[in-house]
Amino acid sequence: MAEVKILYWSGTGNTATMAQLVADGVTAGGATPVIVPFEETTPDALASETAYALGCPSMGSEQLEESVVDPFVE
Repeated sequence: MAEVKILYWSGTGNTATMAQLVADGVTAGGATPVIVPFEETTPDALASETAYALGCPSMGSEQLEESVVDPFVE
């Protein structure tokens, strides 16, 4: 079964909830979800993945959490 990494950063818990809902969809689609907070991995570790999803909350000014998420999307 294929594995899908779901990386997220959550300030209040809402994005963590969404990560779990994405994982539920991955499972329903026949793959294995692996939920990982951004703080527990690196962009280099993600480079070898074939399927992944990224999630973070908007921070009022519609910007990513720069210190945590930016290294993964640059």
